[in-house]
Amino acid sequence: MMPIHHTSYLLALLLYLSTTPLLLLGQEPEPEEETADYVSTIMRYEDAVYHKDIKTVLLHRLEHVLALPMLEMGEPMQLKLSFDLLGDEPLNLSYTVIHCKADWSGPSEISHFDYIDGYSEEDINDYFYAHKTQQDYLHYELLFPNNRMNLTKSGNYLLKVYEEGNPDALILTRRFVIYEQLVGIDSYQMANGIIFQHFNTHQQLSFSLDHSFLTEANPISDFYVTVLQNGQWYNQLSGLSYNNYALNRLNYRITGRPIFYGGDEFRYVDFRALHDPGERIDWVDLESIPAHVYMVKDEIRTKQKSFFNLNQRDLNGQYRIGIFRKKLLSAQDPDYAYVHFKLAMEEPLKTGNLYVFGALSHWNLLPEFQMHYNREFKHYEATILLKQGYYDFQYVVVEDGSGDLTNMQIRSIDKDIRIIENDYFILIYYRHAGSWFDRLVGVKRVSGLF
Repeated sequence: MMPIHHTSYLLALLLYLSTTPLLLLGQEPEPEEETADYVSTIMRYEDAVYHKDIKTVLLHRLEHVLALPMLEMGEPMQLKLSFDLLGDEPLNLSYTVIHCKADWSGPSEISHFDYIDGYSEEDINDYFYAHKTQQDYLHYELLFPNNRMNLTKSGNYLLKVYEEGNPDALILTRRFVIYEQLVGIDSYQMANGIIFQHFNTHQQLSFSLDHSFLTEANPISDFYVTVLQNGQWYNQLSGLSYNNYALNRLNYRITGRPIFYGGDEFRYVDFRALHDPGERIDWVDLESIPAHVYMVKDEIRTKQKSFFNLNQRDLNGQYRIGIFRKKLLSAQDPDYAYVHFKLAMEEPLKTGNLYVFGALSHWNLLPEFQMHYNREFKHYEATILLKQGYYDFQYVVVEDGSGDLTNMQIRSIDKDIRIIENDYFILIYYRHAGSWFDRLVGVKRVSGLF
């Protein structure tokens, strides 16, 4: 007689097989179903979009659309977040803010009770339906800090937007900073001393830090210094060491590897007027829904000179939304169009991939912004859905195997020029011994031709 426990095992096995579909020989199991609306569910401490229908994300100082999302502690100013959700079905959304470490490696070691005065999460209640556009979308807006959520500490912050009641259903994240002006920063740019082979292609920034108002500061260990080019984090220079120290003053001279590529002036596309295209637009197909905007084919800039054009307003990689020669009734009036980018090249790149890059791509390397080579017409091309406006951008090459956005891995396809206009932002973080978070105690902007 078969033992009772063997009989029980066989009965359980037969029951499982009778209720489980069998795979035919060679048949692959069906992949697990993915959430169709989300491109990623893993939160990153950077500017990112996680929902496939979210477009045109802007975060800036109120009424200053090109200003970086920076606020000084105590000033009567707010930041404005705006974005679009394609389609005509609204989502109920909420937001929170997270205080982050100076190097953006994660959240600070403090509770939200320590840096938020008010509610730790709130709903986004302001949204509007697009008005007389071919592409349906809803336009969302949020002003903060506000009387329901105020911030009490300086430092790095991550704004997190998600579906109401489900913090894991991420919509977008955006970085911003709150600062105190507690240190003095004197800066100057230098050409002398740059490594010879980089003299015509790189820019060097030197500066000094006066910390006399922070009497308890240890200059060796308490400061963390970051420099941003054009206010962007992807190629930041951080954790910089000072060269010498004297009388409460730290002197920094960025030499050797930690200097910035000069780049060239950004290219632009202006399709604010679909019925009256500008000089860099070849033609517009208005019969398609949405419309298709075909740009004039670009060429690689190889001459050792700047592309600077007095008639062009260089936005340093940013963009402005709007309709030209028409009263702009509200932010949701501009329509969406497919913009066709083309860059002439006799042969495809031997190594690396080519991308359209800038604020329009969230300063990230996104699949929809990757260009592909067309052998028939001998050019790289990409078709990207964008909202009507004026956009700065670059064509950049990312070498094979590059996993992170650092300025040694991502390069403009154009010639780097040292004497070029760029904005630099110097950020001074401070953490005294025994503190659990990084304060941002100084910010300085340096602008002009280097």
